[in-house]
Amino acid sequence: EILSVVPDGYFGALSELVLRPLEGRYHQLRVHCSQALGAPIVNELEGIYSLAAEKWLQRFCKPLPSSQKRLKGLFLQAVKVIVPAPQIEEPPVAVTVDVAKRFKMLMGHAH
Repeated sequence: EILSVVPDGYFGALSELVLRPLEGRYHQLRVHCSQALGAPIVNELEGIYSLAAEKWLQRFCKPLPSSQKRLKGLFLQAVKVIVPAPQIEEPPVAVTVDVAKRFKMLMGHAH
């Protein structure tokens, strides 16, 4: 699910997405964003970032730009996690946090 898209002078645009994995680890989300979507996560490791090259070329008819670091750290955050309750008759346990301020900074200053 796409939450927002802002123009970016280097990549063309930055998108804020909602990813809802049923299982797995964050590494799988990172690989999927790069390889399947052609949209590597901001500040992604070079090995995973480069997986976006083929899909990027298909989508934009030009080579994937070289990786460019923004602010600090990988821009991937779990804002809600739901786990089954220890007892079957109990509801699942959900933990929710606010989106980190650095995401708002990045999306607000992408131009």
